[in-house]
Amino acid sequence: MQHKALAYLALIGFGVYALSLFNGFVWDDFSQVVHNTEIHSLSRIPSLFLEGFGLYYKPVFYTLLSLIYALAGPYAPAYHILQLCLHIGNAFLIYILFARFFKKETSLILAIVFLVHPLNTETVSYIATLQDVLFLFFGMLSLLIWINYPVTSQRILLASFCSLISLLSKESGILFLGINLIAIFFLKKEQLKAYIVSSIITVSIYMLLRVTAIDSLMYSNSYANIPSDKRFTEIPHIMMFLPLSMRLLSMPKILAYYLGNAIYPNALSISQFWAVRTITLSDFIMPLAMVIFFFTVLFFIYIKGKNNKTFSRVYIIFFLWFIMGLAFHSQLIPLDATVADRWFYFPIIGLLGIIGAAIDLSKFGSFISRKKLFVVSVIVLIALGVKATLSSLNWKNNITLYSYGLSMAKDNYELENTLGVELTQAKRYSEAEQHIKHAITLRKDYWVTWHNLGFLYEEQKKFTQATECYQKAILYGDQQYSYENLARVLLFQNPKKAKTFAIKALIRFPTSHLLMYILAQIEYKLGNQEKALSLIEKAYALYPDVAYLNFKQKIEFQPQ
Repeated sequence: MQHKALAYLALIGFGVYALSLFNGFVWDDFSQVVHNTEIHSLSRIPSLFLEGFGLYYKPVFYTLLSLIYALAGPYAPAYHILQLCLHIGNAFLIYILFARFFKKETSLILAIVFLVHPLNTETVSYIATLQDVLFLFFGMLSLLIWINYPVTSQRILLASFCSLISLLSKESGILFLGINLIAIFFLKKEQLKAYIVSSIITVSIYMLLRVTAIDSLMYSNSYANIPSDKRFTEIPHIMMFLPLSMRLLSMPKILAYYLGNAIYPNALSISQFWAVRTITLSDFIMPLAMVIFFFTVLFFIYIKGKNNKTFSRVYIIFFLWFIMGLAFHSQLIPLDATVADRWFYFPIIGLLGIIGAAIDLSKFGSFISRKKLFVVSVIVLIALGVKATLSSLNWKNNITLYSYGLSMAKDNYELENTLGVELTQAKRYSEAEQHIKHAITLRKDYWVTWHNLGFLYEEQKKFTQATECYQKAILYGDQQYSYENLARVLLFQNPKKAKTFAIKALIRFPTSHLLMYILAQIEYKLGNQEKALSLIEKAYALYPDVAYLNFKQKIEFQPQ
């Protein structure tokens, strides 16, 4: 049966997501893969473990990206194929897990639901979420080794290794340490001591590696320079900077988002940065009522079947699985975005396990005709599969992705801004201007939006408007990029004014090679060749760009 189940899952998985294999890079794929020089050389792999990279510590994730890049370079389908294969593998491991408790037909249907559920489309189609597929794959392997086989030293070592790889793929791998403990407590108590010792060793190794790399993982971006007492007002869209009271107000709506889309996945979106700030009917009371009703139903199911020890034990395991996954992503622990579809990739297994227990192990199952259940399941799976196929096509490129996101979450200034940037790059300037200006009406103090509007005008040679926008960006953000762009724009309008500004900007950002390059161009234009040559040499020393070298040669060969 296992071979047939794998064949069915592979056939359905490739059938549903086949078109998405030809999608390009989108969103953070560019920063994670295309422009990420850390993964462009296999020689960097050891440093990924010992030094880390970026804000988070995910060396296995970046190692896998390095291996794919070594084989295929920036060729998106190569990443998509591997990610889909791992997703299918996860569905198969879930089938094996469910088959331990439920009928094989029920287990297969539930595994297919996981495979094609539209909430998981982001995790399958978005290369940057390969980390989620990885941590689940190795976490599931560790769980199955612990509960499906007798204890041996070799199996303990293998299970511990899988747990460590899960943790090194994404921090969420820690969820499996808890789930493994719960499952072993209810199913294999005799292995509890061995598991606790194994977990302590696994976590110790992980922490040792992470502490070694801690210096490279310090949070360093534009938000770090904002005083903590101003973060609430200046970056209200970032959940991790909101107080616990505000996050608790948002929690009912967050849970309602996941529960609603689990049942009826019709409001999926991306880049969701919002917070509930006051108690209202639509944003707090109704979501809270929905959450209470949902958990009341789950409690009622448990009460009706608790006398069956098998049902009770299995139900508790998957209920705790579901609760742990939701709690981890409900903003009790502050995260950057408010909600993200990929964060339901772990909790949905617990929910499906609850459904399986209700169907096969409780009294409710006896009232359900197996034939009717099969017919309903086929209809539901077809509907989910069609929706997943259509959703995966939204990830074709950034324009289709951001456009879809805005159709589902109107007045999202982040999406309006990013869509405007993509349209600018596509030279669809009129559309780009509409979206970026709308983003500004939604939030006027966001320096990034003013910067992007300035760049849009600069592309169209509208230097006066570009100057005004860059000045606004500097006013609200005081970022190096805006200083550099404003200096470049002033060069085309008034070289003397540009020189005064560039000199002041260099005092503010003395290591900006681009400002040095622009000031060198200004001095050259004003006839100061010696100053221009000195500046371009400094710029080239900081950043050996070919353009700097060419400009240097132009100055050297230009007669005095």
